[in-house]
Amino acid sequence: MTPFDKSTVFELSRDQFQRVKTLYASIPYDQPCYDSVFEGKQGARIFVDDPDAMTAALICRSYEYFPAGAVNPALRQFIQEAPEEAGVFADFYGYVPANEDWKAALLADLPLEIIGRRNFQWQAGTPVPDWKAQLPADGKIVPVDRVLAERLDRDYYPVPFVLYDWGSYDAYAAHGFGFALLIGEAIASTVTATSVSDHHALVTIATEPPFRKRGFAALIGARFVDACLERGLLATWDTDDTNLGSIATARRIGFAEFAPFAELARPNRQKLDLSRGLWAAETRDDGVMVWRRL
Repeated sequence: MTPFDKSTVFELSRDQFQRVKTLYASIPYDQPCYDSVFEGKQGARIFVDDPDAMTAALICRSYEYFPAGAVNPALRQFIQEAPEEAGVFADFYGYVPANEDWKAALLADLPLEIIGRRNFQWQAGTPVPDWKAQLPADGKIVPVDRVLAERLDRDYYPVPFVLYDWGSYDAYAAHGFGFALLIGEAIASTVTATSVSDHHALVTIATEPPFRKRGFAALIGARFVDACLERGLLATWDTDDTNLGSIATARRIGFAEFAPFAELARPNRQKLDLSRGLWAAETRDDGVMVWRRL
């Protein structure tokens, strides 16, 4: 454990989220994950070093966590100790640091491993594959509306992905979209937006085991790109660098690849060790919650 002085971290209220936007403006990956929060489309918790002159921030969004800006000692300690009282660290899946300084600090403070991530983004003017011509005779594509999203979470996905990503099915219905490829009456492949901002949409694709190796992920991925363009959006695609099938599918559809980035996770995606009784909070009159190390 790295020694720290007693510390204070500030949690912004939702109407103050725009204050931290500049710290995330130039990150070249996961754009819709940040922007959707700033635009009020998806929920998050945001912790900063100083609510009036912030230089460091941590966005806690669904199961992923995005530290940005300078490595601030107080925020670093807050992250390292992961206080249970904050109510945000229990669902931890991975940290996605915005820069090398945060990456180094997290690796020094916590037992994390580096997971390489590949970064694909759709470029305006790229021709979209003719997904209609690729549809099998017994296949059709239907929108993933709220009812189908709930069904996928309940009956198909290993965890409720849509609910995790959006926080509620109301939020997904208002801002998200997706498609399902049906072969007969069976759901063969699905694509949903993990995040949607005013400019981008991040894609998630899943194909059921009996229907794999038939090009369905590329087919429905192309349908998603088409839908993005109809909405004035550019699709983005992230995947682990060990997921060769996903990488090949992104390239097959026509995504351009940009510089990779890193996600930091516990071995075997274990949860964080939470601290208890070390941090306490009080809310100021302006809605800022002040977290103090006891």
